[in-house]
Formats: sequence, structure tokens, C-alpha cells
Amino acid sequence: MDEKAAVAALAALAQRYGDRVQEWNTASPTRMGPPTDATYQAIAKREVTWDGNPRLRAHVLSAVARTTGAGDVIQKDARRPQKIDLAVAAILAYEAGRIVPPADHSVF
Repeated sequence: MDEKAAVAALAALAQRYGDRVQEWNTASPTRMGPPTDATYQAIAKREVTWDGNPRLRAHVLSAVARTTGAGDVIQKDARRPQKIDLAVAAILAYEAGRIVPPADHSVF
């Protein structure tokens, strides 16, 4: 998806779901450092589970950590130009679960 299409898709989602949709610059160490560190800590403490998905495993193994002033971030290994999208998505999903209060889905 090109940038123009991505911006349009994000705007449509924001129109539909309001402030539950946020733009998140995954290239920004300031935005990604704290979530990456939090995800790493949760994994190290075994606070998260993994279903064994081989694609996620491949993407995680293709990522390398880079230390920044805002915390560690992941990036592609220059020697292995494989995808890391699912690793980034896992970090974002964990962060969303940490910062967004659960919706009240009660039936009563």
C-alpha cells in the first residue's frame, strides 16, 4: 500500500472508530522504544504467550535490536533483508493492550 492509500485508509478508520484509531510512527525511536522495551520485559517474564506461529517466529528472528536514547527498537538485519512486520505488529498489539483500557463488553 502506498503512502497516500495508507493515509486515506487511516482517515477512514478514524472516521468510523474515532479516537480509538491512532497514527503510530514505527520509524520513530521515541514512539517505539518504550513499547519495544515493555514487550521485551513481558516476554522475559513470561507474561505473554505465543501460539507457535512460524511466520511470527521468522519475523522476530529477522529483527535486530538497536539501542537508542528512547530505549531499544527493532530493525531489519542488513545482512538478512527479510520482513519484520509481524514482530512490529506484536509490539504494537502488546502496547495497545497496555495503554488502552478494556472495553466494557458486559451483556448486563
